[in-house]
Amino acid sequence: MKTKILLTSLAVITIISLFTTCKKYPENTLWFKNPTDLPVMKGHITSYLVNGIDSLDLLNLYYAPIQPNGGYPYNKTNRDVKSEQFTPFSKDGYWIVSSDLFDPNSVFTLKWEKGKKTVTLGGLFRQNYYLKDLFPWRAGEIEWEVVYLSTKKSKIKKTYNGNVYEITFEN
Repeated sequence: MKTKILLTSLAVITIISLFTTCKKYPENTLWFKNPTDLPVMKGHITSYLVNGIDSLDLLNLYYAPIQPNGGYPYNKTNRDVKSEQFTPFSKDGYWIVSSDLFDPNSVFTLKWEKGKKTVTLGGLFRQNYYLKDLFPWRAGEIEWEVVYLSTKKSKIKKTYNGNVYEITFEN
């Protein structure tokens, strides 16, 4: 009887430790879902940290001037980075993301790498409407660490030119 209780207790402890010690992403575990089925950039940016400093509200300074007779989005009067929508769709094993912050003729793609712990942002996009590159970039592609990933929220992180960028998206 004591052996049965001991073995049952050991089995329960082992199962609990399997689910709590092996985290794919530093800030969460993604239970029973394939990360490639979830877009890393979806919804709105809710946090934009540069070296730990919240810079989200400062990003509103980078909109191009309003053009009253211009086409959308140049004539938008509500210009708040927090309200900009990132809309992903899956195509041929990678994600394509669109947003008003980028020219609609531009290509912006997400591709999973390194055991599904990083994502590569690729493509070229023009930024006439929004004059800052939200995602530190070099020509071609740049790899970001996926810190948090769930169906409602995601966070990516990158050190670039000595600065640490952390961007959080929420649906």
